[in-house]
Amino acid sequence: MLNRFLRSLCFLLFLTACEKTETASDNQLDDLIFEKTNTPVSQTQKEGITSQVKAYGPNLCYRFSNLDIQEIGTREFEIRAKATNAGSKNGVACALALYYIDTTIKINATTTGKYLLRFYNKQQLFKTDTVQVN
Repeated sequence: MLNRFLRSLCFLLFLTACEKTETASDNQLDDLIFEKTNTPVSQTQKEGITSQVKAYGPNLCYRFSNLDIQEIGTREFEIRAKATNAGSKNGVACALALYYIDTTIKINATTTGKYLLRFYNKQQLFKTDTVQVN
């Protein structure tokens, strides 16, 4: 009876020791590449600023994480699309097909005036959208 219990315990320990759980440190955040943005040229302060964006990653190991929106000055924003990339750190072979996202950005307009939304692909400026908030 004790022998059976010890074997079962060893088996369970073996299974849990080999189980790999994915953590944030397993994946590296990379920039997706903006393909298109669609931002209205004017909005009301009450509505805020909404922009439709499309971006892609170069393979299917990418998974959308978030939009990194940094206010760098008065009514000026730098925007990057971030994704996890399990293949880059783990040496995983990734299917060579583009990974697409289509999402919306929402920025609260705290004051009226001209807002600049700068979309970046890594360190390179892709596009600047200008929005007049009334």
